[in-house]
Amino acid sequence: MTKALLEKIAMVEKKVGKDWIKSLTDVSTQEQLEAKVSEWGIKLTPAESKEAFGLLSKREDAELSERELSEVAGGHYVTGPGGSTK
Repeated sequence: MTKALLEKIAMVEKKVGKDWIKSLTDVSTQEQLEAKVSEWGIKLTPAESKEAFGLLSKREDAELSERELSEVAGGHYVTGPGGSTK
């Protein structure tokens, strides 16, 4: 996470409170994120917006990758030819 984004998060927390992340649960696009943060009087650069949305997209409700699913299920993930596992 970049220093600039951390600074913006601190600004949001100061304005909205410690539970600010709950206000973003319905955000499903980068544009919606920018609009919501703009309502709080904070402007994100395109790079900050992209980074922030990427982090939000990795929330607990995000879809797991094949590797993550396999690890959760206690199986082995086959990495490629030859059948090596991790």
